[in-house]
Amino acid sequence: MRIYFIIALLFSPPAWAAGNYGYTPDAGKMLNEAKQLIQKEKYKRAIGKLEKAMRDEPDNADIYNYLGFAYRKSGNYEASGSHYQKALFLDPNHKLALEYQGELFLTLNDMASAEANLERLADLCPKGCGERDDLAKAIEQHRNAQGAK
Repeated sequence: MRIYFIIALLFSPPAWAAGNYGYTPDAGKMLNEAKQLIQKEKYKRAIGKLEKAMRDEPDNADIYNYLGFAYRKSGNYEASGSHYQKALFLDPNHKLALEYQGELFLTLNDMASAEANLERLADLCPKGCGERDDLAKAIEQHRNAQGAK
């Protein structure tokens, strides 16, 4: 019985792999600076800060999520998509990454994938949440824009 416990400890992922992580001081500072740059629409500079933070914390879903956002806003959809995928690999319940990835899908005219993200957010937020509401609104706006063409 004891051997099974030891094997389970050896092969189970660490607690932070599921998103229960804190920030190292440097990574936290870089992430906060990057968020401020994103608010000012200085995406290239934000990406530089986020890549530095990623080196300190390579398993931090928040960093990958914001990298995805900054790349998407910069027009690099391929890099954006890969960073959202990494964020969701590290934390499958990352609501903001699901919202932002859904918005990327809309940019790429992939309505089915955006709606799948909305369904996932509905599961995570049965009583509603900002991420679910924002993606639902973006989907509705995308539909209306497509119908107007």
